[in-house]
Amino acid sequence: MSLNVTADGGESGDADKKLLIYMAFSVATVAECMLAGYLTFTSQELRRRRATLFSSCLVLTIGIFASLSLVYVLVLLTVQGVTYRSPAGCRVRVAQRYLSIVSCFTLACLSLDRYLAICWPLRYQDLLTKTRCHLLCAACWVLPAVLLVVPCIPVLETMCENSRTEKRLLLAYVVAYTLGAFATFVLYVLVALEFRQSTYSCGGDSTHAPDDAHGREVAVVRHRTAKSALTVLMLYTVLSLPHTLLPVVARIHPGTVPKTVLQIGYLVHRFHLLLFLPMYAGTNAFFLASLSAWGKLLWRRFTCWGASFRMVARNETHEPHANNHTEDDLL
Repeated sequence: MSLNVTADGGESGDADKKLLIYMAFSVATVAECMLAGYLTFTSQELRRRRATLFSSCLVLTIGIFASLSLVYVLVLLTVQGVTYRSPAGCRVRVAQRYLSIVSCFTLACLSLDRYLAICWPLRYQDLLTKTRCHLLCAACWVLPAVLLVVPCIPVLETMCENSRTEKRLLLAYVVAYTLGAFATFVLYVLVALEFRQSTYSCGGDSTHAPDDAHGREVAVVRHRTAKSALTVLMLYTVLSLPHTLLPVVARIHPGTVPKTVLQIGYLVHRFHLLLFLPMYAGTNAFFLASLSAWGKLLWRRFTCWGASFRMVARNETHEPHANNHTEDDLL
């Protein structure tokens, strides 16, 4: 993952700068995840929605990923003799790849939720029950572990002894990640086909009854929802592709991928994690409303604290004059 990017015995100053950049990304991502978790926990509207379980799982996955990166970067910066090529660094990279697959599978579950809500609105509650949501979330954590562990059983005990990620693990990672991305792509293609069919059916109708106007309004809302969700999907897929494919190519064909390109791919992946949550929040009206209410409450508290501080400071500046005036009156 991103922690692969350190100097191979070169200038320590450049390596420290890279680690500080990754630490800044990790801190910002952890803060975003904590805020998203707090808003989800305190909002009744968000807790009532079925898709919130998937988004909470995604927030948890990204938060664990960023926290693990932050802790390991701090270890690299503070502990002498520890490098990313150590067996511990290899295990951290394996854990991060596992979390990346979990996030990809969770995004596929979110795509399934959008597909059912848009294409099957009348049967949505029956098709996606709470029990099935919990089972899907459990599968998002269990299935990636199976897909990564089973191909690596012959080399599981010695996988991190040479401090390099095994080719088996990299190939299994690419296959698992591709499965999640492909499922997400197929679901959004089905949504696009549904909109195309709805557009043709509406175009052939020349009546303008109130029901038709209401149907067109609902279609516009559904179109905006699908478009925003597709934007998030493209952002997630495009920005994560370099990080997914480049290490495999570099491992199978050494020397074909320049080190600078690898570093850019890792940075793009961290930027994608930082940018994904705000983009997804912008597509969720309930989350956006909770964020706006929280921001207004925080602003009111800051203004009240500022007014109280100014009042206390004003009283302190006037107190000496008041005391002197009282002493003169007593004399």
